[in-house]
Amino acid sequence: MLMEDRCLIMRMDNRNEEEFSEDISQFSLKEFYWGIGFRYDLCERGMPCQVLEHGVDNTGQLIRGRLPNYNADKRYVFTNGMKTMDIEIKTIPEECTGFFTFKVSAIKGCYRHKAKILVPMMEDYHLLGNKAFFWLLENCEVRTDYKGWGGKACVRVDAWQMRCLVREGVVSYKKWKPKAKSFINSMSQILLEERRSGAGAR
Repeated sequence: MLMEDRCLIMRMDNRNEEEFSEDISQFSLKEFYWGIGFRYDLCERGMPCQVLEHGVDNTGQLIRGRLPNYNADKRYVFTNGMKTMDIEIKTIPEECTGFFTFKVSAIKGCYRHKAKILVPMMEDYHLLGNKAFFWLLENCEVRTDYKGWGGKACVRVDAWQMRCLVREGVVSYKKWKPKAKSFINSMSQILLEERRSGAGAR
């Protein structure tokens, strides 16, 4: 079996092709707008940049350029000479306030490629880098029984633990800047839409 076929089967979880295609299309649209919102936020913080399609896929492999299904994450190219920043966007339901769940493959892939994970919400966001990834892998139980994750290995960190990591400087936490917040609010119907297929997670 080709590597691409194995990766596709892994990413489909328990979804059929139609459900998978629908979920990827929906997620890609959300990811696009979150990526633009994060660009606005960075610019407002004095870090002018452009955003390109580039990221780490669910197997932890580096993606260069846009994939045929548009499932690529973001590279931020700063115009003030700062080093580029690669971002994996992890969306969660707005009502999910008690914990965060991360796929082990995504953590390891981002750690390996020095990318960051952005967890955006309507009011704020968390940004995780290598220090956070190391902490998650060292301190959180790896589980494969989370509903909707297709049996993939995941770690879960409670909200109180995340707050501790923010206080200790391991995780960055920010409220959206005004222009970014205005843009995100204007896209709220898309960003808050539940998974259409009701099937497995991305």
